[in-house]
Amino acid sequence: MASCFKIYPDKKNRKLYFMVTVWDSKKKMYEFYDSIEERFKECDSIDKNKYEHNFVGMSFPYRLYIKKTMKMRQEIGQILLCKGNLSSEILSHECTHAALHYIRVLKEEYKENNIYDNPLEIEYEEVLCYVQGDMTQQLVNKLYKEGYYN
Repeated sequence: MASCFKIYPDKKNRKLYFMVTVWDSKKKMYEFYDSIEERFKECDSIDKNKYEHNFVGMSFPYRLYIKKTMKMRQEIGQILLCKGNLSSEILSHECTHAALHYIRVLKEEYKENNIYDNPLEIEYEEVLCYVQGDMTQQLVNKLYKEGYYN
């Protein structure tokens, strides 16, 4: 049985989030990944390159929009993990992918809203470091709570 929960890139403004699923086996995780990849293959924001079944974790970024309003949904991706492959290296790696996607989403929002005409990359790098650390901490805390580290 899989365990699912949300993690937030910004703990103060919990507007956007990633869904995390921890699978009991790689086989179940790969089956789920294949079903997601199939459902999202028409989306522009999804990487069209299908991955072979050789990963032990996957950050699956996306942007979904409500048809009537074209407002972006709060869920901006999924992180797929597998029981038995929950090292801090894997967690940090997948959270960094998720954090980079979060930064790209923020950059688009800032550009559309003209908040920054020419943002300095160092500011985004610093945000990335804080986001990555916070998301990894949230993920580890949730995994402890779910009993994966007992």
